[in-house]
Amino acid sequence: MKHKYVLITFFFMLVTSGALFAHNDPVDVPPLAILKTVLNLSEDQVGEIRGLVEARAESVRPLAEQIKISEEALKEMLNGDFPDPAAVGDLVLDIQMLRQEIEGHQQSFREAFHMLLSAEQIERIGHIHKVALATRAAQALGKLGLY
Repeated sequence: MKHKYVLITFFFMLVTSGALFAHNDPVDVPPLAILKTVLNLSEDQVGEIRGLVEARAESVRPLAEQIKISEEALKEMLNGDFPDPAAVGDLVLDIQMLRQEIEGHQQSFREAFHMLLSAEQIERIGHIHKVALATRAAQALGKLGLY
């Protein structure tokens, strides 16, 4: 029962926090501003998270660019008359390794983000994940005509 109360309370907290941003189109509200309100982040936490986001972007950008270049090369190769299977395989493996490297940076970002939060803030994030899952489930039910 307590869990249900917490989930309902959190849901209403999310809904009512939207009033803080009512003057803006939700698309225009920066994600950190929303998280600052919903998670009650301090200015220091916001600054550290902003730094983490920027560091992740800087480390991922060249990898994403290399993936794009490799995917274009792969497409050209596959559209050719006689693609070399070994070269195709090498490019596919290179792209996969680059994607894994990006996921490694993302995982490090997630871990560093969680290290900045209090236990209460981490608990709120858990509630957000549950609400997001429930929202996706409701959308699926709606698409099936069951909701």
